[in-house]
Amino acid sequence: GEVQAALMLLENCRIYEKHYKQHRLSVLMRICLALMPYCQVIENVPVVADPGHEGVKLCMRYIHNHHAEKVTLEQIATYCHLHPSYLCEVFKKYAGLSVFEYLTKVRVESAAGFLSREDLPVSKVAELSGFHSECFFYKKFKAIMGTTPKAYQKQHRNRPKKT
Repeated sequence: GEVQAALMLLENCRIYEKHYKQHRLSVLMRICLALMPYCQVIENVPVVADPGHEGVKLCMRYIHNHHAEKVTLEQIATYCHLHPSYLCEVFKKYAGLSVFEYLTKVRVESAAGFLSREDLPVSKVAELSGFHSECFFYKKFKAIMGTTPKAYQKQHRNRPKKT
């Protein structure tokens, strides 16, 4: 089913189409993923390497190192040597979140660190964590942390420091 569908996509790739090589590579990676369950294992090492696993690790590393910057899917995919649509597919499969959900989570965690350690205005924390909209920052912070940034800051700044 899945392999046949991918083979049909591969057959329909036309050399004159824009992004032909990237599309073809993406389809071939789908086929590899679909065939993974059928690979033989020799001494607990798969015969076919998992094509998404290393790409997901690279993607996560890139996000952790660049979350405070304006990040695009194309930048991340280029760093990981994967087609953007394939990266989205494989990242969701292995990480359980979309690339941008993961990026937002990392940014919120970064903001939580600033809020508990630094005496900065929430707007500055949002900016330092990579959020370009304070409204979006508040919305995502509350969704992930269960409280507003100001309440989090107040709660965590008043805690006695552990010695």
